[in-house]
Amino acid sequence: MAAEEPGEMLATLDLLSLLEALPKAQRLAIEMTKLEGLSVAQASTRTGVSESAIKVQVHRGLKRLAALVRKEST
Repeated sequence: MAAEEPGEMLATLDLLSLLEALPKAQRLAIEMTKLEGLSVAQASTRTGVSESAIKVQVHRGLKRLAALVRKEST
């Protein structure tokens, strides 16, 4: 595995920091579906939460992340 560039390391740390600001259910849903690449059905099976709930958590989490990023940039 190649070493990350300094900018990539900072971006990763920023992302982890932002994800930590989310409620656990939203963070896990985003990590599984957007970062690990699991389908909604796979994330549902892994967590024992309905597919609809996973979709809602991802939507709410992404909305909250966008708000956090806007807040940080002002």
